[in-house]
Amino acid sequence: MNARPRPRNQAVVSSALLIAGAVLLFVGTLMHPIHENPNDALAAFGEYAADNNWLFSHMAQLAKVAKHAV
Repeated sequence: MNARPRPRNQAVVSSALLIAGAVLLFVGTLMHPIHENPNDALAAFGEYAADNNWLFSHMAQLAKVAKHAV
């Protein structure tokens, strides 16, 4: 039994991960609240605190970035 994956399988997995990462980053960025001026920390963090999806949006962005570290 050959334990090494074939190069074609690696290309398919890499392509799927690339697309999934792009989708995660896009969705996370869409859900990220960006209406307040980012240079106004009090207003920006107040907007984050009022947003119900802030955890998901940041976790989606983190998953995208963490995927590149692997």
